[in-house]
Amino acid sequence: MRINQPVTDREYLLPENALIVSKTDLKGVITYVNRDFVEASGFKERELLGAPHNILRHPDMPAAAFQDLWATLEAGKPWSALVKNRRKNGDHYWVVANATPIWESGRISGYMSVRTPASRAAIAAAEQIYRDLRENRARGVALREGQVVKTGFSLGRLLAGLQLRHMFAAMAALVAAVILLGTGINLLNTRNKMLSERQVAVRHEVETALSLVGRYGGLARSGALSEAEARQQAAEALKTLRYGGSEYFWINDMTPRMVMHPTKPELDGKELGGIKDPNGLALFSEFVKVVSQRGGGFVEYEWPKPGASAPQPKISYVQGYAPWGWVIGSGIYVDDVQADFWRQTRFEGGVALLVLAALSLILWTILRHMNGSVRETIEVALRVASGDFQTQVEIHSRNEMGSIQRALKTLQIKLGYDINQSRRDAEEMLRVKIALDNVSTGVMIVDAQRHVIYA
Repeated sequence: MRINQPVTDREYLLPENALIVSKTDLKGVITYVNRDFVEASGFKERELLGAPHNILRHPDMPAAAFQDLWATLEAGKPWSALVKNRRKNGDHYWVVANATPIWESGRISGYMSVRTPASRAAIAAAEQIYRDLRENRARGVALREGQVVKTGFSLGRLLAGLQLRHMFAAMAALVAAVILLGTGINLLNTRNKMLSERQVAVRHEVETALSLVGRYGGLARSGALSEAEARQQAAEALKTLRYGGSEYFWINDMTPRMVMHPTKPELDGKELGGIKDPNGLALFSEFVKVVSQRGGGFVEYEWPKPGASAPQPKISYVQGYAPWGWVIGSGIYVDDVQADFWRQTRFEGGVALLVLAALSLILWTILRHMNGSVRETIEVALRVASGDFQTQVEIHSRNEMGSIQRALKTLQIKLGYDINQSRRDAEEMLRVKIALDNVSTGVMIVDAQRHVIYA
């Protein structure tokens, strides 16, 4: 970093209407300065032209500020910040510096800087932050494109740094996640609801079967049938009773011993206490336990299923008929509920995918339109910045992007007029100068600030 010495504590106050302009090449060598630049710097114009721009750098400016300046300009972006400059005699002056690349034929050919006087409040704030940066005491802040920003993670800064396509992709991903999460939660609730509804249905069927057995018990108590006949007819009635297509009922006693099983008649009359499922649960003893303790309830276990090679998870509801010491039960295979659930999953998943596909298509169409408009607007703005005022600004929409394009078109027209008028004024001044050069009497012309315009 170049250190210019000596320096004084004296501040040079710029006129309120000062407009300091300079241009450099890509290496920072000065190629143009205006009169206000010469006045503020204290150098002569010939000393400035061809000199490196850091000839004005003041030692109080932190190196980070100029690193940020060049990183920003080389990226093709404008840079704005307060800058403390050193005059030739060591005095200093503060400016609001606005630097920008100069574009020609779509490429950066140099840099321009336009400076205006800074306010006292802005100067005080800049002095503090620059001092902290010089002394490595700035914590949690940095310079980005000339502005003091907080470091560390910030959702706002993250979103501000995203390009349109990334923002739309993040938006689509968020919406997709919400849809998929909502679909997943709904399917989970649906599965639980389906299982619960099937359990309620099984309980209702068992209670209906229990009522049927109770009617036969009533016939036995009235003497219309003997108890043995009533038991036999009740068992035969339940043996042929079906619901839900193939669901059945069985009866065992409290021993437990099988009274009637419609699909496994070989168990009828046999002791059941030793029968266990693959997980080691003595299921018929569990049926008796549930009836003994609560009068009825659900039991989960595994049991052979017709057509399946291995026992399948099953949930059965059992309820006791106390007068005869019977346990009446029926159940549902969980894989039947699972099959219904997967059918529902395929349907809702298909709907979710259709919604996501439609949403993606809509977002892609919007993004494509916006990207095209943004690229076109940027290209036109760069052409205007390089002095091309003939390019037409096409306005394709009535939204915010259309408003930006209309504003750019207005700026293009106004700048084109101002530059054309300036050229006419310059041509008139040139004619006046030629006329004055040819008069025999000595003539001097000064402006309101007593600067010599012509002599």
